[in-house]
Amino acid sequence: MESIYDNRCKNLNKVKKEFSTNRDMAVKFNTTEQSIGQLLNGNRKIGNNFARRVESEMGLPTNSFDQRNIDIPSEIEEISKKIAELIVELDVPPEKIIQIIKTIYASSEK
Repeated sequence: MESIYDNRCKNLNKVKKEFSTNRDMAVKFNTTEQSIGQLLNGNRKIGNNFARRVESEMGLPTNSFDQRNIDIPSEIEEISKKIAELIVELDVPPEKIIQIIKTIYASSEK
């Protein structure tokens, strides 16, 4: 079973995708580039204060950084745009889109 520190490390690596460099991340989260590197590779554990700072700066719900598989807002936007492009490209009628959403929702409840 993964620890809270494993979850935080994985989530920080997801957040990393939003930045060009570790230096950019360090500036955003008011720490050093070296610290960011250690946190990203798991050589240093991410504490409560840093986890809450990342959540605050990234617009994430409090304590979400401790959970498995958080969604970064830009990831959701990117996926939504790709889905919308496919819907337009395939000329999917609205009633089919509703049916697809219901099917996805039903399968996620299992």
